[in-house]
Amino acid sequence: QREIDPLLGQPSSSTPPDDPRDPTIRFTEGIPDFDLTVHTKDTVRDVKANVRVKGLPQLKDRLRFIHAGGPLTDGTLLHEWLATLEERRVCASARSQDISKEDQESLTWLHCSVGPVIEPGESEEEKPQVAQLQPLRGFDRLAAAGFSD
Repeated sequence: QREIDPLLGQPSSSTPPDDPRDPTIRFTEGIPDFDLTVHTKDTVRDVKANVRVKGLPQLKDRLRFIHAGGPLTDGTLLHEWLATLEERRVCASARSQDISKEDQESLTWLHCSVGPVIEPGESEEEKPQVAQLQPLRGFDRLAAAGFSD
């Protein structure tokens, strides 16, 4: 949890107000890795736009960021998320003295899954996935299990 200064209602001064993070983005489609600077108020949606504008303007496909097997949603404040990830990494390395100095200062990798092309007029927003097969219910389920009428 974040520490809050009670008088100001703002995050404590333990972290500088604009301490940029520099994750490396690795793409699934064989596109070269891309280093990006993330500032305090950047969300995942903002970072996706920055990747398209600064790094890969020819990329018109749907992008999805993944870290440690879990997708990062568009509304996530990426700077804050990276800061907590770094804090957890430091705590874990403090518990284990076997970790070298290089491992403590390792890069943060975000995997970027490249999806289908975004059609004109379509938004980047992720649509909820709908099950293609509906599970059997009631007597249909019993019939499929071998029970007869």
